Amino acid sequence: MTSGRWLSKTTVNIVLLIAAVYTLFPLIWLLTAATKDAGNLLGGDVFSFEGFDLGHNLSELTSYQDGIYFRWYGNSLLYAGLGALGCSLVSVAAGYAFDKYRFRGKEKLFALVLLGVLLPSTALSLPLYLLAVETGTVNTYWAVLIPVLVVVFYLPYPWTS
Repeated sequence: MTSGRWLSKTTVNIVLLIAAVYTLFPLIWLLTAATKDAGNLLGGDVFSFEGFDLGHNLSELTSYQDGIYFRWYGNSLLYAGLGALGCSLVSVAAGYAFDKYRFRGKEKLFALVLLGVLLPSTALSLPLYLLAVETGTVNTYWAVLIPVLVVVFYLPYPWTS
C-alpha cells in the first residue's frame, strides 16, 4: 500500500470518527443527564456519573401528576402508530388511483397535490386549528390524526415518469 493511499484512508477514517462522535454527543449527554438531580445537572460536570440519581428521577417521572407520563407516552404511540398506518393507507390508495385509473382532470388534481407539497406545514397550522374549532375536534385525538392522514409528501408518484 502506498503512503499516499494510506494517508487518504487514515484521513477519511479520522473525519468519520469525528462525525460519529459529534453525532453521538447529544445521546451521551442525554443518558448522563438523566442520571443527575437538578443541582448536579446545572452545577456539575454533565458527562460524569457523579451524583447518580437515576432511580429517584424515574420514580419522580412516574409519580408526576399521578402518572400522567404514561398517558403522554401512550398518546405518542397512538399518534405515531395510527398516524403512520392511516397515512400509508391513504397514500397508497391515492397513488394507486393516480397510476391505474384514467379520469377527467387527473393532471389538474395532481397539480393540486403538488401545490400542497409546496405549502409549508407551519402555514397550514392556523387553518387546521380553525377547522378543528369549527368541527368541534379541538382537544381530541381526531384533531391530530385527521391532518396526518392527508400528508401529500408520502404520496407515491410512479405514474409521473
